[in-house]
Amino acid sequence: MKEKIDLSLDRSLEELVASYWEGVNGEIDANAVESFDALENYLNKLGALVSRYKLLGKQYNKVKFL
Repeated sequence: MKEKIDLSLDRSLEELVASYWEGVNGEIDANAVESFDALENYLNKLGALVSRYKLLGKQYNKVKFL
């Protein structure tokens, strides 16, 4: 069984960014999509990353949300 990605926001910036990339590179189940979006929005507000739409461009369709 795969480990769940920790999408909580009460952690260090490094841990948040690492979880974000785990989510982008892995698979997010349907129950975690809202939490993943909240994490992404939080990191964007901090200026910690560029939107995944800009980063992945046409590749975005290859990110799997289950």
